[in-house]
Amino acid sequence: MEQGQTQTDRATGQGFHGPSSGARSDGRNVVDLLKDLRDETSLLVRQEIALVKAEMAEKGRVYARNSAYLVIGAAVGYAALLFLLLAATYGLTVALNAAGVSVTVSTWLAPLIVGVVVGAIGYAFIQKGISTLKHEKPTPEKTVQSLQEHKAWLKHKLA
Repeated sequence: MEQGQTQTDRATGQGFHGPSSGARSDGRNVVDLLKDLRDETSLLVRQEIALVKAEMAEKGRVYARNSAYLVIGAAVGYAALLFLLLAATYGLTVALNAAGVSVTVSTWLAPLIVGVVVGAIGYAFIQKGISTLKHEKPTPEKTVQSLQEHKAWLKHKLA
């Protein structure tokens, strides 16, 4: 058969180009296939960008929430420090006045207990924020995995 001649498919009765004409048996030529590849690649890139945006927004929310835990924990810890200093002040007052001035234990024990409780709450907030941030990775893992899959798909299509 010469180049450019068409044959008729026995099953469908449809004509198709011979093997050396550059057309495929499904009727699509290389130019159409390359256009489809370009369009699909463009769509794929847009979808990957949308995935990166969505994933980074989620990671941003996680970092913001746990950073807030750190800030809250630091503020509560600071309040604990103030209470502990107040308790130390009352304790020192009792020690200085122990020779003859009666100072009840409650004047320094109450601020001490409050300081310890507030300190424990602050410590819990700080540990929550640190432990969560340690396990969180800033890389968009779903996007990286998707890009690797698309790379493999593209290699398969081009092979």
